[in-house]
Amino acid sequence: YSPREPISSLSFVQSPQDATSYVLVSTSGDGKVLYWDIDKLKAPIRGLQILASSNPSSPQLGGTSLSVQQGVGGDMWVGSEGGKVVRVTGRDKAPPKPGKLKACDMKWSSNALQAIYRVPVLQRDELIRQIERRAKSDKRRGVDLTAIYAARPPIPAIFPVGTMFNYKGHVGKVQGLDCSAFSKKVFATGGSDGEVHIYNILSKEPVQVVEAAGKVNAVKWSKTRASVLAWAGEGGVVVSNVTSGQESHMKPLWKEAAKEKEGDGDDEKKSASTLESLFEPTPFSSLAFNGKVRNLIASGDANGVVHVWRLPEDLVSASPGDMAKFADTFESILTE
Repeated sequence: YSPREPISSLSFVQSPQDATSYVLVSTSGDGKVLYWDIDKLKAPIRGLQILASSNPSSPQLGGTSLSVQQGVGGDMWVGSEGGKVVRVTGRDKAPPKPGKLKACDMKWSSNALQAIYRVPVLQRDELIRQIERRAKSDKRRGVDLTAIYAARPPIPAIFPVGTMFNYKGHVGKVQGLDCSAFSKKVFATGGSDGEVHIYNILSKEPVQVVEAAGKVNAVKWSKTRASVLAWAGEGGVVVSNVTSGQESHMKPLWKEAAKEKEGDGDDEKKSASTLESLFEPTPFSSLAFNGKVRNLIASGDANGVVHVWRLPEDLVSASPGDMAKFADTFESILTE
């Protein structure tokens, strides 16, 4: 019931039971999206299955990237190994404070009761009896989440299939996915096909496709300006105003240092050449904007080096009409 393959993406999401707390959401290559209580990581508190199609017998869809749009009813967007991009509806039907069910003889924890409330009604009583038989056999005093999983309930019963909406995805692995911080209707993806896609959540086709210079490993929206999107990969780190088309290519500081050494003598030239040979070509694998220091962006590369840059002011501060232009470009589909 825990992931059987490496966890590929994590996100914090507001708890549907308590607006003041958060749970952790994970996706992995075995086709499950799991929810975790950050104080009790021994077992997931909830799960969803993601399938390759709406057919219940279709194979599970291995997740490679995940983003959750806060305030959209628990919906999330998942990218896959094969290039699929899907919206998964993860609305929780369990009551925040579940009452004990008639079929329960033992004491059940709140999380365990919520888990059993998510089971289809026709399967619920029999599954309760199965769980309690195993709990009594294990000499447990009550039923918690670990007792539920120890009873080996059918995965479709305990982790239902999420309702999905499919988008036109990538030709190859979806490496990065991020929801806009300024619009609940916009998200972006990056793939091993060297493309960056920007979507309106209600349209299967991407609103905009950008050709990157090589595989894209990460995409992130700016936290301070709606129209600014960054991506990182084989072509370096690019920060773009996606409504104007302006792009800034971030230069690693070691390159700048190498250039400064050129022309200063044979030893310095050799040193500069050695420095470049250690790092080139080096794909960038991760990316993050700083939410508090607005002009900072960081990226990690395949050599284990972290790079931090200061962004120019025109990629940090919004200009007059910036949000309106962003909405016209990526949200106008709703009124067409």
